[in-house]
Amino acid sequence: EYRYKCDDGLWTNWLAGSSLDCLAGDDGTYTVHGRVRDGGPGFPRVSSYSTTVTVLNAPPIVGDIDNDTIDEGSLFTTSGSFTDPGPDTWTANVDYGDGTGTQPLTITGMTFALNHTYDSHGTFFVTVEVTDDDGASDSETFIVSVLNVSPQTGIDLALTVAEGDL
Repeated sequence: EYRYKCDDGLWTNWLAGSSLDCLAGDDGTYTVHGRVRDGGPGFPRVSSYSTTVTVLNAPPIVGDIDNDTIDEGSLFTTSGSFTDPGPDTWTANVDYGDGTGTQPLTITGMTFALNHTYDSHGTFFVTVEVTDDDGASDSETFIVSVLNVSPQTGIDLALTVAEGDL
């Protein structure tokens, strides 16, 4: 039989078998303590052990974002998400690829919204990057194709003017 405790937790009840599970929290170093006893007659003999487990940080993983096509001057909108098994905090940035530079994103849970108006036509490579509080990051790049739109005039072409008038 055996029993164990993870880091400074509580000892489990005596168990049969030979496996244990400790849920790794945030990255860091943890100690697992164990005791093994034989089931022989008389007083059972108990051996104790401990080992150190190092939990490495896992980076956030940004989900795929679909390419999109919009008209120039229109608002591009979409949303994205990411996963991270650690209890981290995150920051996110986006570069819309049109020379406006990197901009911060607001994260809600593990999602974010993208909103941007493209003033000219072209093919733009948009990059979203999410970084956790341990400095690990992941990014996703996708394409926004902005179509050229014919200019619109504001002139009323149905005017009547008397000869000699402006």
